[in-house]
Amino acid sequence: MDQVIDGGVVIAKLGVAESTDSIVLLDPKRRPAQVLGWHPFPNVLRVTSAGDVIWRSALVPRETAAKCWLDVDWVDGRLRARTYSYDCELDPDTGQIVQSTFTK
Repeated sequence: MDQVIDGGVVIAKLGVAESTDSIVLLDPKRRPAQVLGWHPFPNVLRVTSAGDVIWRSALVPRETAAKCWLDVDWVDGRLRARTYSYDCELDPDTGQIVQSTFTK
């Protein structure tokens, strides 16, 4: 059975060092009913072990295609998230974008 958090289906779950929290990626194709396909969908979240949402990620303001994150991972100790056109570093404490690189 799929794990659902905040109305979205979890497709990736990453541990957070020195914490019981997790970073989760919600499936961009199976958005909550109230989030239509062309609406922004901040689908990277930090959640507690009890499933409470600490933060929802910021989105790249200039991303016009997906308007959500497609992938998230730890790379060299940094939280990296990707869209169709951007590769970004997110602050694991706040979900804000620290750095973004246009990739297309």
